[in-house]
Amino acid sequence: MAHARFNRPFERPPARNHFAGWIALLSLVACGHGRLHPAPITGNDELARPSTTRPQTRFVSPYTYEWFIRAELFRAQGNLREAADGYRRALAGADEDPLVLARLALTVDALGDTNEARDLLAHADSLDPVSEAVWMARGEIAERHNRLDDAIAAYERAEMNAPHSATPVWALAHALREAPERSRAVLRRFAARNDRWNPHRLHMELRLDLDERDLESAQASLHALRTITTATTREVEAVARLALERGRPFLAREVMGEWLPTDHDPRLWMNVLIATRDLEQAERVLATATPEQLGGLAATAALTLELGDAERAAQLATLSLHADPHALVAPTLLRAHGLDALATEVEAGNP
Repeated sequence: MAHARFNRPFERPPARNHFAGWIALLSLVACGHGRLHPAPITGNDELARPSTTRPQTRFVSPYTYEWFIRAELFRAQGNLREAADGYRRALAGADEDPLVLARLALTVDALGDTNEARDLLAHADSLDPVSEAVWMARGEIAERHNRLDDAIAAYERAEMNAPHSATPVWALAHALREAPERSRAVLRRFAARNDRWNPHRLHMELRLDLDERDLESAQASLHALRTITTATTREVEAVARLALERGRPFLAREVMGEWLPTDHDPRLWMNVLIATRDLEQAERVLATATPEQLGGLAATAALTLELGDAERAAQLATLSLHADPHALVAPTLLRAHGLDALATEVEAGNP
């Protein structure tokens, strides 16, 4: 009999597609039973491992597993009341499972019932005090209530309990975003204790490269990802933007052309095409993109000026002046293209 692993928060790379992931999991419901409790950690862990004995793994009915998946889908879609009902139905057949209890606690807290959420987590903790799911739920709830120190402590416990899981590492790094050195240390710690070809390690190394503005390393990390998985859209865009920033527009174009459709981010494509002096292609992008896709009327006017169409740029800049006085084409750019009168008008309206 096939068993679907049903034991821990599902690990996702930085750009998360919750809905698509859960749709894929629905196919597992038909496979039979699902394992609810976490599998034991194996291998040599650099972090201290709790010595608490885990409860024995047991199996649940397809009905329970299906309601859990339904609840996860409802929660991903923002239908919290339906999600809570789904988790309660799942608990009717698995009332001793920490993961389901943790998910329900997250949901009822979001619905405003903090007391029930606290009781649910206490019950889940009594069943499995080293559950990654329970400590992740504590962290998320603490963040929701602006208790950042509590959230960081909870994510650290989750990381200790599941040292090879990327989920608490991403959460902890995000919670420490105001302390970038500590945040990067968390990512490095995960990378050090995992295999070089672990996809999550590669995602984290790419983030470190981007944080440190190291273009060569970022490019290498991006290609390493390609050999075993794929990079996210945000990662590809970030590498392309870094290449532009470093004066490497042809590298930016190569990265985007290899990884993204040309209509994905018209504004970024326009900047790349202008920087590589492919003005004909840039004009085609400009003709098909909306001002919203290009960053607004002022940004579109600036790009139009870069392509040498001063008359059209002046029209767009005038529209921008009336539509949003706080998002204007820079007067110096207008003057550089012979639009002195419009530049004076912009300056007069924005002392």
